[in-house]
Parts: sequence; structure tokens; C-alpha cells
Amino acid sequence: MARCIFDKIEANNMVSWTAIIMGCAMRGHALDAVSLFEQMLMDGVEPDYVAFMAVLTACSHAGLVDEAWKYLNSTERVWYYSWHGPLCCCGRLAWQSWKIGGSL
Repeated sequence: MARCIFDKIEANNMVSWTAIIMGCAMRGHALDAVSLFEQMLMDGVEPDYVAFMAVLTACSHAGLVDEAWKYLNSTERVWYYSWHGPLCCCGRLAWQSWKIGGSL
């Protein structure tokens, strides 16, 4: 239902993008959240730290370690906003990587 409403919005802004990305992340639809984040970037919408945290949350909840590191390595535009959230996600991702035998 939320996705139908989102798709009917003529001009999505940062609030609508972040809401749908976080909604997907929190409902266990991490791949949808990542796909939406990528679509947002392709549409030329610059993510703020809240949108960035939404995609990191999706990656963290689904164990998408490589995908999360990709976003963390491209964060020069959002790092100055907030350190707390990314550090929490990094801790969880490091734990997941260690559990599955990956390397950081």
C-alpha cells in the first residue's frame, strides 16, 4: 500500500524517499530498500544523513555487508552530518561479517 502511494507522487522529495526506504528496511524488504536508494540517486536526489541511515539499516538487518561497505566508502558527502548512526551500523555489520567468516 505504501509503495502504491509513493509511486503516485508526482515529484518525490527527500522525505518521501526516506520514508519508503526506511519502511522497506524495517519490514524486512532490504533489497527493495537498496533498490529504491539507488533509484533515488539515479533521479538526482542527494541523500541526507537520514536517507543514508535508512539504507544502512536495510543492509544491517539483512546482513548485506558488502553493499553496506560500498555505501560507507562513498559517504564523503554525508559523514559530517552524524557519526553515531553510521558507527552503530558499522558495529553490527562487523559482527555479521565476523559471524559469516568474512573479512572487513
